[in-house]
Amino acid sequence: MLSIAIKLIRRFSIVLAVVCLSACSPKNQVVDSLDKAIGELGKSSANWYSIAGALAKSLPDAGSTQIGADLERLIQGGLASSPPDGRCDADLIRERVRQELNRIRVKLDARKPPLPPSARLPVICQPSPAIYDLDRCVAKLDLYGHDLNAAALVVSIKGVNGQSRNTEASFVGESGRLVTLDTAALKLTEDDAQIIVSAKDAQAALVVIEVAASVKPPPVQASPAVVRTIEEALAHVEGRSFGENKGVTYGRKCTPGHHRSECSVKQLSGSGQCEPSWVDPTNQEDCRCRVQFKLPAFESLDCRVRLTERANDRAQPAPKKVVCG
Repeated sequence: MLSIAIKLIRRFSIVLAVVCLSACSPKNQVVDSLDKAIGELGKSSANWYSIAGALAKSLPDAGSTQIGADLERLIQGGLASSPPDGRCDADLIRERVRQELNRIRVKLDARKPPLPPSARLPVICQPSPAIYDLDRCVAKLDLYGHDLNAAALVVSIKGVNGQSRNTEASFVGESGRLVTLDTAALKLTEDDAQIIVSAKDAQAALVVIEVAASVKPPPVQASPAVVRTIEEALAHVEGRSFGENKGVTYGRKCTPGHHRSECSVKQLSGSGQCEPSWVDPTNQEDCRCRVQFKLPAFESLDCRVRLTERANDRAQPAPKKVVCG
């Protein structure tokens, strides 16, 4: 639609130049109107539609001449090519209308130098989708705009840590109004925050697409490890005439999926000592405990021995890293 608007501008410019050159007085009025319109269109905030309408009203007998009809078609064509939700196309039309009007102005009065030509840098008006969702991993990203040339575009990825990395971008589709970025080649992950598309010969980004983080399920809460008793016994030892120092082994190999927890000994009565120790200190799956009973001559000793084991903790799998592509 933008190309139709430009054609209408050129047609309007030819007719306007022919008519204006045939009469001197209307020519001065047209020149003044053109100067005013060109100056107003030089402002980035200018509304090209309002300025073009005012220009049409200022021309002599615009409503009944071919010039007025061409200008009206120009306005309608520009409206048809402008999106209702943005100024991307509108700004392009404004600048190109300004260039065409200045070209007419130079033909009417050669003493006025022409404006420098507008830089035809690529312009991206709207990406689709506007936000890249890691949960969906869309393989293609459409970029709508003007003067788009896949060979002149570069892509970089900005991470959540603020660091940026360049990437080999793959574009498909025809240049011009639409190019499509192959996002599968970018290998996007949850460590990435933005997709930045720029022109090779310009520092400013043409468009920035936010990367939406993947929604992760809540972590699985680890159940408390179960502790259970393997053996509980009451030990009574009598000291002989020379006393007593003997060891008794309790317990067994731990239950599969468990490891030893505690070997506790409590002295209930008598004099002397009951000292526990693991039979194999290096093996957590060996739940045997040896208790050494020591007491003087002609004494007795009562102790309670209790052995426990604990279920092994279930290893939680590391969360899988999302990679699109």
